[in-house]
Parts: sequence; C-alpha cells; structure tokens
Amino acid sequence: MEVYSLGNKPWQPCHVVRLNNTTVMLDCALDHSVLLHCLPLPLVYSPRLSSLPHWTPSQCQADTSIGDVAKLFRENVGHIFVDSTPLVRLPETRLVDYSSIDVLLISNCFSMLALPFLTEKLGFHGKIYATEPTVHFGR
Repeated sequence: MEVYSLGNKPWQPCHVVRLNNTTVMLDCALDHSVLLHCLPLPLVYSPRLSSLPHWTPSQCQADTSIGDVAKLFRENVGHIFVDSTPLVRLPETRLVDYSSIDVLLISNCFSMLALPFLTEKLGFHGKIYATEPTVHFGR
C-alpha cells in the first residue's frame, strides 16, 4: 500500500492511496487562504483602490532600498494588503498520475474545490463519490 499526502494543511486534505491495482483519491481541496491578504483585482480601473496609500514598515522608512518592495503593499482601514496578482497553490502534480486514479471520494463541499482543475487539466476520468448534500452544494 502506498499513501501520498498532496495537501499542505490538515484542514484541506488531499490524499492518494494505492492498494494492489486500485488508486483512490481522498478529497481534492484547494488553498484559497492567500486571497484574504490580497486586494481585489478590479476588471476596470478603480480610483478607490488606486488611491490607497502604500505601506512601509516603520523601521524601514529610512531605508531607501525597501522602496520597490513597499510598493507591493497598501493599507486600508488599518489592514495591510498585497497589491499583486495572487498565486493559488494547487495540489502537488508531480507525485501522482491523475489519469490513473480510479475513484475520488469527496468528504465535504470544501474538499472538492480542485475538482474542475483535476478533470479539465490533469486528465482525471475516474468515478466520483460524495454525499448527497455535498453534491447539491457543488451544483
């Protein structure tokens, strides 16, 4: 038996179990927590977002080399946000051949966020099993 843990956080599981000739994937969570630290990406110009002041740590204000990095941060109502395109981390793709997975078991509605990526980009064609409430929430 082989077990691969593809998730990097315990509350966002993603495991692959191989036993004999059967491969089962348990959940396929996607980490969106990084989005909480980024400003929204406007589709059109937003004067409100563009006018937010840049943020510089108080101990670095005298250091001019920090200038380029400081432009990546903006302050809004006492909170610091990253002003850059976010990078959403997907489950590890080099450890497992996703087209060889036979079954995907989804335990809850938050553990299926990477399902479109698995089916459209990684070639997953196996059977998917989930509880009825999870399926309804996913629709």
